[in-house]
Amino acid sequence: FDFINSQFTTVTGYTLRDLNALSLDKFLSLFHPHDAQRVSRHREALATAADDTALDVEYRFQSADGRWIWLLSHDSVFDRDADGSVRRVLGSFVDVTARREAEEQEQRRTAELATMHQRTLLAELVTGIADQLNQPLTALTHYCEAAQSLTVVVQQPPADPRNVLDAARHEAQPPRTVTRHLTHLLVGCPAAPP
Repeated sequence: FDFINSQFTTVTGYTLRDLNALSLDKFLSLFHPHDAQRVSRHREALATAADDTALDVEYRFQSADGRWIWLLSHDSVFDRDADGSVRRVLGSFVDVTARREAEEQEQRRTAELATMHQRTLLAELVTGIADQLNQPLTALTHYCEAAQSLTVVVQQPPADPRNVLDAARHEAQPPRTVTRHLTHLLVGCPAAPP
């Protein structure tokens, strides 16, 4: 580096001496790994850019105190060698950390709202299923219990209706278990035993 202004040091914490003491690999490691390809493509584009072309790139950069900050760089070719290859680049940057953090927070908020919406739809679906299953099953259970109590006073026919009614009442229990599991799914806890 030939020159950096005081704003670069204020934002990143690095002085000109700090930067020049770094190897190229060490300097490149200061760019966030998820942004390394984008920064590399930007450097390649600068190597072939026309003199009147300015290129922008947004990336995370590790400041001297270890924080990741978002920067928007605006770079153009400043000087070339005799063969036309880029010798020096003139660049400016803006700290866009606050904007990026606000965007990320908005994305998280949007995702949370989508999740809440999905849970609401699921709750409506489960409530509908539970109502559709519970009403007839409750009626069936009550009818079986009533019929069972009537068989106590009636003399036993050849096939014991109490066994048939008891079996019917027990058959109604698994759908109730299903509705209990669906209901507990909504509150995020395991289903309670019957």
